[in-house]
Amino acid sequence: MARGRYVLVAAASIVAAVAILNRFGSAELGGSGTAGDARSRANDNNIDHNDNKHNKKNIKNKNNNNNNNNNKNNNNENNNNKKRAGSGTSGGAAPAVPSAGLGRSVEIFGAANALGFGISAATGSQLHLDLLGTGAFVAVAAATQGSDLRSRLSAVAVALWATRLTSFLVYRALQPGATDPRLDGVLSSTQGQLGFWAVSLFWGVVTALPHTLGAAVLSARPGLGWGAAVAGAMYATGLAWEAIGDWQKWQFIHDPANKGKFCDVGLWGLSQHPNYFGNLCLWSGIFLWNAPVLASRAAGHALLLPLWRQRRLLLAGMSPLFLGSLFYGQASGKISNSVELTQRRFGANPGFKSYMEQTPLIVPNVALWT
Repeated sequence: MARGRYVLVAAASIVAAVAILNRFGSAELGGSGTAGDARSRANDNNIDHNDNKHNKKNIKNKNNNNNNNNNKNNNNENNNNKKRAGSGTSGGAAPAVPSAGLGRSVEIFGAANALGFGISAATGSQLHLDLLGTGAFVAVAAATQGSDLRSRLSAVAVALWATRLTSFLVYRALQPGATDPRLDGVLSSTQGQLGFWAVSLFWGVVTALPHTLGAAVLSARPGLGWGAAVAGAMYATGLAWEAIGDWQKWQFIHDPANKGKFCDVGLWGLSQHPNYFGNLCLWSGIFLWNAPVLASRAAGHALLLPLWRQRRLLLAGMSPLFLGSLFYGQASGKISNSVELTQRRFGANPGFKSYMEQTPLIVPNVALWT
């Protein structure tokens, strides 16, 4: 019964999320369409004003002036078209990124997770879960990157993380008898499979928001400064923390001497889920990396509320907030049975109870590193 409610909530959440994201995926999120059209209209108005003024002063030479004005209008129209095509970066003309980059993200994640649901329904396998669910981030990064350095580095950061994590998870899934016991019950029914892939779609779209929204902004883009250095350090720390945590646990569980023991070595001695911390840290870094672009006020009336003018930044901020809530729910056992399974497996193990009581769930306690 609880699982049925979980699926209903997941389905309702994804429907609401797609509706909201498509609403914000309009041209106004791209940032350039409104400003570009305004500049074009201003240029056209100036042209018309100058033409009228010129014609009044030179009424006797009307035919010659009309020919000259037609040529000027054609030249100005060509210039306006070039501006529309190249508006976006402060360094000059560049190919325009589609303002519907967010919609493109929804399309790619939607296609990948729909395919995943089809395979799950047909085979019941777990081999493709991370290949499609996490691997889709690589395609999204490639499809939504902009033309400036900040946007391209953001895309590289997303693709690098997704490639590393997907490779590890797929390799782990290919090992004999490697299945996730937390998903056995969920994926045993069509209803559960639908709920799993709906949540996977929601997770992908929301997590990628800092990059997809940031890359879609075509207005003047600030250069890289100290904030970018802090963001890069956060990303690098998170990526390394997640990768090292995965490697340490892999080495621990495949050492015959550790059979029946719980992993409390290395980063796992500082927190119960260092991989969660690394993931949250790196995506917070991606959010901070794109924040200067996201913080540029979206087009709108001057009297609109300041929060509404910053809707891109606020919407992208859902990513780290969502991940933090998701990881806490999983680590605490509120939205998964991981804690129950761990208790069954290691509950009688000496030191396990004190480890669970003294070691933080996610954020590491460096004082424990001795």
